[in-house]
Amino acid sequence: MVATGLTRQQANMLHFISEYWVTHGFSPSVREMAKGLKSGTSFVYTLTEALVDRGYITKIFNSPRTCRLTPEGVLWYQQFVRPKVA
Repeated sequence: MVATGLTRQQANMLHFISEYWVTHGFSPSVREMAKGLKSGTSFVYTLTEALVDRGYITKIFNSPRTCRLTPEGVLWYQQFVRPKVA
């Protein structure tokens, strides 16, 4: 599941955000991400900032559910999480 340029933790975070979005139709909160990854909210913040820097997600300022997949994030999801069957 690790894509080029992502650490295992970053890939796990991106996977969690992607699957949560597909399942619920909106992005997870920071606390939901922390619970899902069994980590603290400060670590979630660090991971999401790294994903923003790499162009996989965007964050909306002052919103409780801030993460949105970018086209690059959607492509990662399609290639590494849900590959299309030909």
